[in-house]
Amino acid sequence: MKREPNVKNNNRTVIVLTGIVIVMFGFGFAMAPLYTLFCNLAGIQTLGGNLTTEKAAVEDTSKQSRYVIVKFDSTITRGLPWKFTPSIKEIKVKTGEPNNVIFLAKNFADESIIAQAIPNLLPWDANTYFNKVECFCFQKQLLEAQESKEMLIRFVVSTSLPDKINSLTLSYTVMNADTDSMKKYSNERQIKKTKNYLTDIYFKEIPLFYSLDKETS
Repeated sequence: MKREPNVKNNNRTVIVLTGIVIVMFGFGFAMAPLYTLFCNLAGIQTLGGNLTTEKAAVEDTSKQSRYVIVKFDSTITRGLPWKFTPSIKEIKVKTGEPNNVIFLAKNFADESIIAQAIPNLLPWDANTYFNKVECFCFQKQLLEAQESKEMLIRFVVSTSLPDKINSLTLSYTVMNADTDSMKKYSNERQIKKTKNYLTDIYFKEIPLFYSLDKETS
């Protein structure tokens, strides 16, 4: 009889823990749609969505064009043996006019690698006014072994951009699109075995082989 309270307590503990597991399991399934909803509201593109141009803001014809600064940044996630960098760190653009910027990608692996670039624009409230007319981020990118490629983004900053915003930062996070390949190149030993792979790839500058004045049709 003395053990009965302990049994009840143990049963109560099991029930509580089981409930927690069920809630966490359900939350895990809910995370994906919630994240997608959040990204849609914030104007952020996701892998699960259709990587197309965002809806551009209606141009305010009463506002004159002005100059703003657009900065560029990039990050490579673990498991992708690439170098990915913008050809220019920042550019002064005129609102309402199209602009072209080139990013350089290089695959240091001895095999083809498919990657996906995820864009992010800051400040977030500027997303509605930043229209990507053409972008490598709209689809996955394939680089053959040791291949280098120029990747274009063509964009327009709307004249309706709020006057308080004078600078924007467009950054890309590039990740390996293949899970097995990602695991393979996340292995430190495999990275060291990769031919011509720079151990300080994320910090060493690679000479750009294209002209910044190159016309892109």
